[in-house]
Amino acid sequence: MANVHSRRNWLSRRRGWRPGVEGLPFMRLDSSEAEGLEIPFTEGEVFVALSDLGKDKAPGLDGFTMAF
Repeated sequence: MANVHSRRNWLSRRRGWRPGVEGLPFMRLDSSEAEGLEIPFTEGEVFVALSDLGKDKAPGLDGFTMAF
């Protein structure tokens, strides 16, 4: 429990200078691009994404590889 509190305290500490994002030229999505983000993934897209993962790579923090 103490470890959780120390990590939370470390993350909430104010640090020195941080870069700002004001005035940076970000590209904006138009309405059709924004609507495209709401479309569910197809089974084929999920299959391709999972097939591209290496068997010896761990996609998550748990350390389990795709071969597991």
